[in-house]
Amino acid sequence: MLPDHQPPTRLLAIGGSARATSRSLQAMRAILATAPDHGLGVEIASVHDLALPVYNEDVPLGEQPETLKRLIQQVREADAFLICSPTYYGSMSGAIKNVLDSLHIVQGQPGSSFAGKPVALAAYGGPTAINV
Repeated sequence: MLPDHQPPTRLLAIGGSARATSRSLQAMRAILATAPDHGLGVEIASVHDLALPVYNEDVPLGEQPETLKRLIQQVREADAFLICSPTYYGSMSGAIKNVLDSLHIVQGQPGSSFAGKPVALAAYGGPTAINV
């Protein structure tokens, strides 16, 4: 446990699938179950709740969904990340890739990427999950 005066490390977990009953989101929640015991403050950005359209670089940030604007803020505030994808055809899901692609809209702005921050990866779905 961290001393009371030290704020928890802010962990942003991004994952799941477009399905409301995403098994990979359930797996991600199981991974995060003990995070508070280790000094981690957790926020979850589920693919289903984000409901992002296919990323289109021609659409300016002001016209992007509010869920993407909130995700960008969460990325800026996070100290570490967990990305959890279902396994589709031996790779990460297109929905997870789209969420990551959508963050490109603020590329180059301070704190807008995972650079210099720890990132953990997880996958759900049989033996090909190792490819994710």
